Amino acid sequence: MNELRREFYIPQGVLSATVFMSGMGYGILHVNGVNVDSSRRFDPGWTTYTQRVLYVSYDITQFLTGPSTNCIGVQLGLGFYTNEQWGGGVPAPPPEVFGPPPRLLLQVNIVLSDHTTMNISTDTTWLGREGPHRKDSV
Repeated sequence: MNELRREFYIPQGVLSATVFMSGMGYGILHVNGVNVDSSRRFDPGWTTYTQRVLYVSYDITQFLTGPSTNCIGVQLGLGFYTNEQWGGGVPAPPPEVFGPPPRLLLQVNIVLSDHTTMNISTDTTWLGREGPHRKDSV
């Protein structure tokens, strides 16, 4: 599945909201159907993945409303998280080094108008589906 989403209810106004997103490959963040930043297509950046994985953060305060139901969605792509990154005579690591892509770790921290907080994290309640993209590569 390369598209994930989660709906959640915000019971009051939002003072601030930040998303922290990490994963294997790349992810494009949508909040309430809007691409949060269309200029950021390759987040988080490439690493060798065996030693570190990067994360990015987004201020999504302007995209959330309360009291109402909101939705966060992520389109995942493989990017360099495949054996295609290994070339030029460099031997590729065995497939089990990386595991099955794509993967996502995401957390939303929301401060409500009464200064209480809400946190939403990736877990088994997220809905997933196979999106229209069957293959991608840098």
